[in-house]
Amino acid sequence: MNKQIWAVDRIEGEVAVLVSDTNNRIVEVSLKKLPKGTKEKSILHVFERRDQPVWGSAVLNESIEAQKESEAEGIVQDLKQRDPGGDITI
Repeated sequence: MNKQIWAVDRIEGEVAVLVSDTNNRIVEVSLKKLPKGTKEKSILHVFERRDQPVWGSAVLNESIEAQKESEAEGIVQDLKQRDPGGDITI
């Protein structure tokens, strides 16, 4: 069995919309099939059988989630420092 990484893009009611990190495949999965505590931006490790995710094997990976959030914050701060502002008049 292979293991894939999936990111929770958003939650719509009782359904999570997930994106694969390898091929940007998008799937909708019932929250009941995912680990307790799954929320938007959660990162999941999921085993696959015959190229199909086995959602019951999903495990939250909070360390990758924190790392990605930190990287995103760093990018935003860098962009803010490079923007002198004042170029829009209302």
